[in-house]
Amino acid sequence: MNIQAYPLVTLALDRICEVYPFTMSFPLHSEPVKKSICKVGLINPPIVRKKAIEKEFETISGARRITALRALGYTEVACRLVPEDGISDLEVVLLNLFDNITTREFNPVEKGMALALLTSQMTREEVLVSYMPVLGLPKHEPSLDLHMMIAKELSGDIKIAIALGRMPLQVASELIYLSQCDQESVFKTIDYLMLNNNYQIQFIDLVKDMSFIAGS
Repeated sequence: MNIQAYPLVTLALDRICEVYPFTMSFPLHSEPVKKSICKVGLINPPIVRKKAIEKEFETISGARRITALRALGYTEVACRLVPEDGISDLEVVLLNLFDNITTREFNPVEKGMALALLTSQMTREEVLVSYMPVLGLPKHEPSLDLHMMIAKELSGDIKIAIALGRMPLQVASELIYLSQCDQESVFKTIDYLMLNNNYQIQFIDLVKDMSFIAGS
């Protein structure tokens, strides 16, 4: 798969779907990307492919760049155009993974997004053996499940706190097993009080104990 062989075309941004099923970027809105585009323009063109039915294009790689261009008021973008039958979904996932992992470090949410996409295209065993190390993770089932749960089961605000380092992975792993209502309440409380890591864990343990007592 030689992406450089695909032609560069200029597309109106409103023809590129705003849903990014293959993205591994979180959060999508990135001030550094916007600043880079403002200073030197778009260095690395996004990669898109024609959708099979709609008269739209979907993003293979470059969702964050396209989001930044939209925020800056651009109306069109130069993209690498892949034919709709020119690349499989597995190839899309791998292209997106290596396009990103070679230029930056993934946060825990992004690792979960990548693992969820990989497990949708191959066996868990293959993901554990071949791709957990690529993401800097141990080849352990619990680590695989934890990261995918973070990406899939927590709200956007909580995931932003994790991605920005305001909530460590250990705290997130405790928060996951609370009900959605309790997750939101606990997160708002520890965020408002600006509790440190140890106090965050102690507070979650206290909530668990209170829930157990109330239910017994």
